[in-house]
Amino acid sequence: MVRLSLSMLILLLSGLNFAQDSTFRLESEVIDAGDRVELGGDWWFEFGQHLTPSELMDQIQDQNLELVPTPSSWHNFIKPDRANPSLDGIATYATRITFDRKPSKPISLLVPYITDGYRIMWMPYNQPEKAMFLGQSGDWETGKNTAREDMLYAIPAEKDGILITYVAKTRSFQGGILEPFTIQDSHVALNLKGINDFARALMMGAILIMSIHYFVQYFHWRNNLSLLLLSLICFVMLIRSMGVSGNTDLLLSYLTPDHFTVRLRAEYLTIVIGPTAFLHFFHSLIRGLFPKRFLQGVWTLTLILAITTLIIPFNVMTKNLLVYQIHMLTVSFIALFSLFWPAWKGKPFARLLLVGTAILALGVLNDVYASISVSYHIYLIEFFVFFFLIFQAQVVGIKLNETVSLSARLKSEKQKLEHKHDKALLDSQLDHLTGLYNRKAFEELFNLTWQHSLISQESLSIILIDLDHFKDINDVHGHLIGDEVLIYIASLLRSQNLRKGDFISRYGGEEFVLILPDTRLEDAYNIAEKLRIAIAHAPAYEDNLINLRITTSIGVFATIPKEENYKSALGKADEALYKAKNNGRNCVVSLVD
Repeated sequence: MVRLSLSMLILLLSGLNFAQDSTFRLESEVIDAGDRVELGGDWWFEFGQHLTPSELMDQIQDQNLELVPTPSSWHNFIKPDRANPSLDGIATYATRITFDRKPSKPISLLVPYITDGYRIMWMPYNQPEKAMFLGQSGDWETGKNTAREDMLYAIPAEKDGILITYVAKTRSFQGGILEPFTIQDSHVALNLKGINDFARALMMGAILIMSIHYFVQYFHWRNNLSLLLLSLICFVMLIRSMGVSGNTDLLLSYLTPDHFTVRLRAEYLTIVIGPTAFLHFFHSLIRGLFPKRFLQGVWTLTLILAITTLIIPFNVMTKNLLVYQIHMLTVSFIALFSLFWPAWKGKPFARLLLVGTAILALGVLNDVYASISVSYHIYLIEFFVFFFLIFQAQVVGIKLNETVSLSARLKSEKQKLEHKHDKALLDSQLDHLTGLYNRKAFEELFNLTWQHSLISQESLSIILIDLDHFKDINDVHGHLIGDEVLIYIASLLRSQNLRKGDFISRYGGEEFVLILPDTRLEDAYNIAEKLRIAIAHAPAYEDNLINLRITTSIGVFATIPKEENYKSALGKADEALYKAKNNGRNCVVSLVD
């Protein structure tokens, strides 16, 4: 790949070289040994036209061509003017290649990165009539279609010749030959290119499988948002990797001639969405890492930037690359540095996340540098992402195991309590009058449910029910009828077709509580309202002399647990119940965290 020697850096800094020779003298023995030879140095250059082989030969012999350091952008030695500030246009590059003897093996030219389109020709020295076409990529006349990277072209086995490269640029930031051409034994070059393509394809295939795997897992564990976010991260990185490797252009070229525009917009979207997905992913694993409003603000900014990327003119988008890079680096560094304190405090997952993110940060910095560098264009993000995902797979696996373990424990505890229910009077955890869980059993089950919601970060709802003026029933009709009313209310609550994870307890004298895991406030409120109506519209007790109806005041509270202790949540539900009583009773009042 690209390695800049000290001499190349000096060439880039020195600008134009006014020597009149551009010759690479190669040893056939080096090529036959399979070594790669870089054609980095001074090349003949003409901006503004594609010289024919005859014109080029005349210019070389007349010493009318400038020598420019190659690889480099022509922005380094051509001053832009007001009419053409981006230096769009065409140019001719050429260099002479001589061998000490005629190569005995087929040789190939590796063309890594030229913007935007190019055509390559070979001309035996001083024989323009024998010039031959080697290959081309993109639109070499206008630059409207962009060339693919890392292309191989066979070179004739001749001892002396001139390599001609016609270039056209209208879209990219920098124009010209941006990475050095290399010459190598064809067999070795093909093998190395095959190995490189295979490694990248393997990485991209692994990332695609991970994305699908986590997406499918999310549908089994919908309360685990980290799975969905990790699937999104994998998909974003896949799009990025396909763009860097040239596979996106290859696929899109069958669908649209403007594949470069589509591909680059997709890559800009990955710059926008990727860091925010990482930020939210960390938050989903480490409780309370960021305030909720902060996350909402970041996602809002991200969506605005993403929509803008899709609708603004292409040239406006590309000229504002710095805006995208600032967004990416800012969100990425916030995500990275937010892990230091939790890691220092020893919070679960924080250290693994920090190590994985540090690895990924190196890949991000490498790609940012590659995108703005004139001569360095090695994109390695897919390899860094692969190693990052190895760490995150461990983190998500641990979290899933904890969730599954806690779910199994909760199920086991509930089964134990249900077994005790069969022994009603022998078990102190059942209310002897109503058959519901008593206060002790409620605290045990609610603690387990709370811990489960704390890990899974799912919404938990509490419905607190109080019978209005129940003391008057006892005073007027006696405690026996009061007990019958309580039994009736308990049976009515049990008949509500609650889910397997929901449970009901007698909370106090005339108070009952329903715990509804994985339930939003709106759903809990609707359940509470149905209960209120059902209780108010049917007699709670009736005989030949009495037709007794009763109403209820109900408080509803929903929260996503953020702390170990659940007492404050019960306090909020009690506060909602208190407001319902103050509102005239026979109503439902809800509060949300």
